Amino acid sequence: MSARKALVGMSLIAGLKQGTFRAIMQMAGNGMRVRTEVFQDVLICAPTLRAELSRFALMHGMQVAQIAACNRLP
Repeated sequence: MSARKALVGMSLIAGLKQGTFRAIMQMAGNGMRVRTEVFQDVLICAPTLRAELSRFALMHGMQVAQIAACNRLP
């Protein structure tokens, strides 16, 4: 079984107070929910985690852009 990793709330990493999407888990599995205030406090106290999550968000955005570009071609 492969591990699926995802993160909802990437806007919090960028310093925004609220996300623009609603997340719904559509498959059986495990998930974790962290209150916004707690997550923001952790990001302040853990700069290495913040850097890793920032890289994750950047790479995710680049992947989405690549998929959109490839789907644009006939």
